Amino acid sequence: MVTAYIFFRITPTEDVPELLSRTQPNILDLFVAFFGGVAGILATSRSISTNVVPGVAIATALMPPLCTAGYGLAIGNMDYFFGASYLFLMNCIMISLAALLVVLYLRYPKFSFVNETQKRKVRAGILLVVLLISVPSMYFYYNLLQENQRKENTIIFIEREITSQPGVYLNSYSFRETEAGNILNVNVGGTYIEADSLAKIAERMTNYKLEGKVNIIQPQPIGFKEQRLASLKTDIITELYQNSKEGLKTKDDEIELLKNEVKKLAQSEDASNQITKLAKSQYDIDQMVVDILIYSDGNKQDTIPTALVKWSSKVNKKSKQLQTDKLMELLRIQLNTSEGSRLKLGTEFEENTVE
Repeated sequence: MVTAYIFFRITPTEDVPELLSRTQPNILDLFVAFFGGVAGILATSRSISTNVVPGVAIATALMPPLCTAGYGLAIGNMDYFFGASYLFLMNCIMISLAALLVVLYLRYPKFSFVNETQKRKVRAGILLVVLLISVPSMYFYYNLLQENQRKENTIIFIEREITSQPGVYLNSYSFRETEAGNILNVNVGGTYIEADSLAKIAERMTNYKLEGKVNIIQPQPIGFKEQRLASLKTDIITELYQNSKEGLKTKDDEIELLKNEVKKLAQSEDASNQITKLAKSQYDIDQMVVDILIYSDGNKQDTIPTALVKWSSKVNKKSKQLQTDKLMELLRIQLNTSEGSRLKLGTEFEENTVE
């Protein structure tokens, strides 16, 4: 252990599977140690003794946990140290138990106890030690089975409920435990999954014996004019109506207000189309949408001119940055925004904000 501690202190090492497997021992390791002890004592009891089999037993059951314990001390991880130390203690006891049983089976001369009471105490002590060292390994093995079952259920859940949808593919996933509960993060690409479908997926999570919440991470869709702007404009009209409701006295006033807002939105859409055509004629743009959006931080709201752009695939990084700066100036002129006002220009994966 001391040698391993010194080695890992001066030699940086990652958490490789060979080390991690010795930090969470289970009942399978118990059987490995037991049968290693059986092989070792049988080899020793032969007329022509050999050190090969006992050496293999030591190399597989005793040396790895000692080295892992030294590694845990070297990096300051006490979970690794105590897990490996428990494995070493369990292996020592099971090898000794195997040797005892084989010796009794081969009828070696027995040790003479002073009396039967002392003999029963020794046997009870051996049984108690074996039980104490075995029970935790059974618990760890149960946890291992539960973890493997959860991973299998997670994969089945993702395949059947998420990636089975047309055009959706999996990038990665992770299962994170927090104080508020378990969270399954699923990173997907391809076709955009709408909010109503996400809610149904979350509801069916319990059908796969998975507890917690599912968080699906996906890129925002490009060209969301038809899907998002219609809903956003409806929200704007609703908000304006609510703010002006107290000042309205007749139904004619309410109708007139709605007509004016619809007219403004129509004019805004015409202006947006003109700006889009102008920008496409001057820059390498595949898709573009311009509108006035409402941003809120929970306390206050602000309307900010916003443009969403999808650049042509042939544009390199340097040219894209140059065209972005020029496009920002064009938008300021066309939208009649001052230098001190806010203007947002974003792509499907990034966003530039100018104050």
